[in-house]
Amino acid sequence: MSARERSSTVCGFTLIELLVVIAIIGILAGILFPVLASARAASRKSVCQSNLKQLYSAFQLYTDDWNDTLPCPGGLAGDLTYWAQEKAGLNTYLKCQHLGAKSVFCCPSYAGRWKSQWSPRTYGMNSFLREAADIPYPASSAYLNGITWTGICVASMTILLYEGIPADEGNALGEGYVYRCGNWEWVSGYRPKPILHWQDAQNPWHRNMNNYLMCDGHVISMEPEKYASFRGPTHQGNNLWYARKYR
Repeated sequence: MSARERSSTVCGFTLIELLVVIAIIGILAGILFPVLASARAASRKSVCQSNLKQLYSAFQLYTDDWNDTLPCPGGLAGDLTYWAQEKAGLNTYLKCQHLGAKSVFCCPSYAGRWKSQWSPRTYGMNSFLREAADIPYPASSAYLNGITWTGICVASMTILLYEGIPADEGNALGEGYVYRCGNWEWVSGYRPKPILHWQDAQNPWHRNMNNYLMCDGHVISMEPEKYASFRGPTHQGNNLWYARKYR
């Protein structure tokens, strides 16, 4: 057999066959990429829930040391009473805020930068959990005592920590900063549209859901409360924020 005859019998892919293979790979990629993205999102959500449970354990240790009293949700610069800070609060037990975005104070879903004088944190504490309880901002700033566990009427239906809205690079608080305390208005996804100097205020952390740590230690995942026609808790049936009011 001549060399020309041998070469004519060598098998190979035709252009049509190559196009078919490429099309199949494209179809498989189109199917698999959303599945992988969904799996990664579910993993981040699970890690976030684990973070919140570890934070709850730190709350318990704190209240054991302070006669059943929680740290204050927030305070002024220099105050050593509020829950999330390097020198006091829960980090006394966790000792992890130096880890930055990898600490349990941060949800892994946050992909932005951290450029703030304060350590990274994506969770905020329910501002109503003070004594006196249920006082709205700014009057609440005068109260630096946290509430006691027994002072919370329905612990299983009262939010302790929520997922907040990070500041953008134009915010004086620093990029990535999340208010250390607040109410439903500062849950990421509550806002119907973007707001100046805050990142993704209209988008929940986990697709259309957020994680919430409740005062009895369990974590729930739900859509952020929308108040287009409902401007805040008004009775027991829709109140997850107040410690004693409307209970």
